[in-house]
Amino acid sequence: MNYRRIPNDSLWFFRNSSVGGIGTIGTAATLDGKFIGTGVTALGLLNRLTRTQVIVLHEVCHYFFGHTSLGLMTPGHGGSSYQMSPHKREAIGYIQPIVVNSGSGTQTFTLRDYIKYGDCLKVPIPNTSEYYYIANHQKKSKYDGLARGSNTCWLSSRAEQDPYCDKNKGLYIYHSAGGCSNNFGREIDLENAEGKWDWEVAYTVNDPQLGNTPIMYEITRNTSTGSEEYGKQMIPNVYSPIIINDDLCSNDPNDYTITFDDKGDELDAYNNDYDEIFSPWSNPSSNSCSNPSTNSGLTFNLESQDTSGAITIKVYFNDVTALLELPPSKPKNVKVSRDLITQSSYHPKVKWDANIEPDFVSATYGTALVEPRYQIYRGHSEYCDTEPTYTYLTSVASDVTEYTDNSVTLYFANEFNPGPGCALYIRTYSYKVVAKDNRGMSSLKSQRGLITDYIIACFGEADPEGPDNLSFNLDIPKEYKIYQNYPNPFNPVTNIQYDLPFDNFVSIKIYDVLGKEISTLINEFKQAGSYITSFNGSNLPSGIYYYKIIAGSFEQVRKMILIK
Repeated sequence: MNYRRIPNDSLWFFRNSSVGGIGTIGTAATLDGKFIGTGVTALGLLNRLTRTQVIVLHEVCHYFFGHTSLGLMTPGHGGSSYQMSPHKREAIGYIQPIVVNSGSGTQTFTLRDYIKYGDCLKVPIPNTSEYYYIANHQKKSKYDGLARGSNTCWLSSRAEQDPYCDKNKGLYIYHSAGGCSNNFGREIDLENAEGKWDWEVAYTVNDPQLGNTPIMYEITRNTSTGSEEYGKQMIPNVYSPIIINDDLCSNDPNDYTITFDDKGDELDAYNNDYDEIFSPWSNPSSNSCSNPSTNSGLTFNLESQDTSGAITIKVYFNDVTALLELPPSKPKNVKVSRDLITQSSYHPKVKWDANIEPDFVSATYGTALVEPRYQIYRGHSEYCDTEPTYTYLTSVASDVTEYTDNSVTLYFANEFNPGPGCALYIRTYSYKVVAKDNRGMSSLKSQRGLITDYIIACFGEADPEGPDNLSFNLDIPKEYKIYQNYPNPFNPVTNIQYDLPFDNFVSIKIYDVLGKEISTLINEFKQAGSYITSFNGSNLPSGIYYYKIIAGSFEQVRKMILIK
């Protein structure tokens, strides 16, 4: 048997003329001078070349490692993130990370792509045997399979490596802390930028393929013994091998999406303008696993990124210096609920987790100049999936973690069933929170918290004697327009709104990706006004479709996605 090593991609290819569709490495051999025992078996679909290579590499690596719950060495191929973690690559001698001296105070490093160049930091946590490994994944290699989850990758590859999905780029922080009870005994853990939480099961869905599976929500910040998304499947008494996410843009409890986020998603990495600070006060926290209540003093700040993807990071071993130089970490766990006015109306109520930086919670800590505050920003959009433009709304004291927006009143259907005309009055209100410390430095904006409902008490059906699906808006539109369907993606019903500034004959038709006409929604004379019509794709397969409006000389085509 012969072996050929590919340095840039860190995989080994095996050549053996006796190996067919199912390969068995049945004789003793050496790999880069290391003895490989007998009986290593690689089973896989050889028509999927990259998958087979990963399986073979997994089996060979059993010489060095056992199974883990993250990375290449998971017990099952379906749970793998397809990428060997830095401490494993260091152990087999493939990389030599830069070991950062804990007595250095502050140092700055620029990290190129981890897989292509092998750039990696190894940072000891003071007074422990634990380390942080820091690597920049820019997905320059097709073998960089980190974070194979996310709904985007799931739709394209079903969590397989073929076809390749280049999402989820950024700076990843790995925690080497084998044996810690709050690390589920894992050798290494990914410090997910989304945070660590206590979780609860909100309800259970009965999926045709998975059976009864829990929908889980993060409820409380817990950087000591809490779990990130990867750890949800390991929470006692709750086994969910595939992460299933609720659809935040729907009030229907059956609107859930299989995402495979247990192998990572597009929010795990640290990136500019998303999440830039990993410190003793952030979530997740940089404190040790063995003694989480003791301040590690370690802070990592993502400084910048160049056009090649290289990321410059500053490492602090002195938390006082870090507090003086850096703003607070961004607030997390922003959620919006209903502060009831009547049985059918309410004000949006925004809640978030508290920041705990000393210069944020106290106006007298250090060189205080101003009173620390939370700033609240608000935006609204017609469609939940559309990120709005945010404007400053108000501020609250640093010891306050909720705010009721009395300037907005929304209405929900309750026991009523709104007619199609009401859909024109659906709005999504989104909120973000910023922490501003006692020297006036502001954090990044939080992730979006949102709520969707009606802006008027619209509970009746459209007038059956009037034009089909005519809106209640008496204003005549100023221009022809057809809007993006809502919801999108949809399953199986979606709504299409259009505006007519003049009386005209209107045609709206649905086409598949080959241009074949699927359905005619509208083909009649309409008076000037705003309309909404529904399309039901229950008899169609999942895929991309197009809808086209013709009204006089006005024509426009838009794309929509049906997912079942």
